[in-house]
Amino acid sequence: MATKRTKIDLKPQTLALINAARQEFDRIFIVIPEEQRHTAGTLKQWSPKDELAHLAYWIELFVTNIRTQRAGQPLIDTRNYRTMNDRGWEERKAWRWDAVKQAVTDALSAVETEINTLSAEDLVNASHFTLEADRSSPRPLLHSLIYELIDHPNHHFSGLYRKFGDDAAITALFDRSLQALASLGSTRWSAKTSRAALKHQQRSQAQLPAV
Repeated sequence: MATKRTKIDLKPQTLALINAARQEFDRIFIVIPEEQRHTAGTLKQWSPKDELAHLAYWIELFVTNIRTQRAGQPLIDTRNYRTMNDRGWEERKAWRWDAVKQAVTDALSAVETEINTLSAEDLVNASHFTLEADRSSPRPLLHSLIYELIDHPNHHFSGLYRKFGDDAAITALFDRSLQALASLGSTRWSAKTSRAALKHQQRSQAQLPAV
């Protein structure tokens, strides 16, 4: 007799990932120097404030698409992301630092609210629930969440830490991310993060003085 496959409920771990994302945003909020918190960037050269507003923009779109999918409506197609990045910067370039921080806080809270409305199956079964506009190769919602809350922010956070000359902070960032993702029980969820961590490690080693 065939054994019934046991479904793993990753919802608690997913909610923990959201909290881990909050903590990383809190860290970056603190390390950005006061004078740079109010500096305006340009379309081609964003300020730290612009980068954080950009991340809030994409987390908000992620939430919007979850709601849209639940309502059975057409998703916002994000494949033209460069144009969307430019539009998002234009809309938010004049935002004050406090407004950017609040947008991040609100966006993460909205993600948590939406995840609480979904089932464990919604998170991991792409045929059940996905935000991919291209349904020929859909990804599970959990993969999309990991990208928007961990991999995409890590890309910007590591760039900011590098700008501040804090290579150790980048290493610690990836270590915390991989530890959080390990709770999901499979390397399928952490593959992209692992590649980024390895790339950072190789870059750091290449910059070491020759012996």
